[in-house]
Amino acid sequence: MKSKPAKKEPKVDPKQPVKPTIHTVDDICCKCAEANGGKMPPGSCNTMHEGKCELCGETATLTTKHDYVWPKKLKIGYVWD
Repeated sequence: MKSKPAKKEPKVDPKQPVKPTIHTVDDICCKCAEANGGKMPPGSCNTMHEGKCELCGETATLTTKHDYVWPKKLKIGYVWD
């Protein structure tokens, strides 16, 4: 019986910064949250602050991504569908 060849891991250049994704950031602006399917629950209360969005890099009003509800397919915190 022949064994399957091992899968090759993609080469990662340690000198190149890793591009942030919705799964790797903590603080996010409303624009990025909505563009990625996030919805602010009606009647919610959250703490917001001014800063640099970890996803787009723009200075904006931010909150944690866990203050939003997300589509199930993203598998982030609370879900809405």
